Amino acid sequence: MHVLKITLKEIAEKADVSISLVSKILNDKEVSVSSEKRERIIQLAKELRDDKSSISSIVHSKTNSSLIALIQPNLKFDFLADLTEQIELRANQRGFNVLILNSHEDIIKEREFLELSEKSFIKGIIVNVCDNNANIDFFKHLDKKGKPFVFVDRYIPDHDFNFVTTNNFTGAYNLTKQLIEEGNKNILFVFHGKSLFTTGQLDRFAGYQKAMLECGLVSQKEYLYSDRPISKQPINSDFSCLKKIDAVFLATSWDLLFFLKILDQHGNHIEKKIDIATFDKFSFNYPAALETDLINKHINSILIMEQNPAEIAIKAVDHLINQIVNRNNHTIKSFLETSKVVLKSPFIEVNS
Repeated sequence: MHVLKITLKEIAEKADVSISLVSKILNDKEVSVSSEKRERIIQLAKELRDDKSSISSIVHSKTNSSLIALIQPNLKFDFLADLTEQIELRANQRGFNVLILNSHEDIIKEREFLELSEKSFIKGIIVNVCDNNANIDFFKHLDKKGKPFVFVDRYIPDHDFNFVTTNNFTGAYNLTKQLIEEGNKNILFVFHGKSLFTTGQLDRFAGYQKAMLECGLVSQKEYLYSDRPISKQPINSDFSCLKKIDAVFLATSWDLLFFLKILDQHGNHIEKKIDIATFDKFSFNYPAALETDLINKHINSILIMEQNPAEIAIKAVDHLINQIVNRNNHTIKSFLETSKVVLKSPFIEVNS
């Protein structure tokens, strides 16, 4: 049985034996070990070999010469899940298959996926970056090599790379202006902490800042980290800022329920309902759906700027395929417009 060297170590760790013992068993050499332990090691080898070869076999198969890679930062976000589906649908319509890779907002994993895509029969890459600058050297390398790639949603600014995204700056500016027109003056902007240095959040914050500055109002910002418990959130160190706010601009609707839980924890300090502005639709699945009374308790209205995942997908996929098939080196830098949705309290009722 052929096993990669790195796999021997993994098998040894999982089976709690030495690498030497694993090597001898897998090469059918005589060794003093129980039949149960021998079978355990062989089974682990099969499982790990299958795991490592599953992507590799797809990537290196010459029958998959019409394969593109899609690297997303987090498929738990409703918008990114929708965008992924739309990209796959469009690619299939154009005769291409899609290898979907989830970096989990990890720049190291993103780099590994980029290297995988470069060294394979993958014809092009659609990527939504974790960070503006983390892997910029590799993108420059891909560009110099002539590997077709297009950024979607989040992109790398100040470089001549292809991207299709939403006009986050204008969308955030318009949302903030509406909050102000409705009488809100103390408006807090809340970043999603795991993707701070991305164009999506930075452009939205810049749009918010411009609207606040034009109206003579002071910008305020805080951070939410979805991988930390509520007690460890920076906002808890100075909750006095929340006592004064009229409205909150959440960089992403993914943080809505989490933010509401923080509000509820300090509910005795909040004197009134607040307005919320954010990007993208959201949904609460069970058991989170049982907590939607928090919305009615703390929120007066929700202003949502909706992106169009289908439009983004069509433009990105079509341009990538034009690069692949027609060797089209024309650079696309596309900012798409958003649509606004206003939700007023009361919102959702949950029947027991």
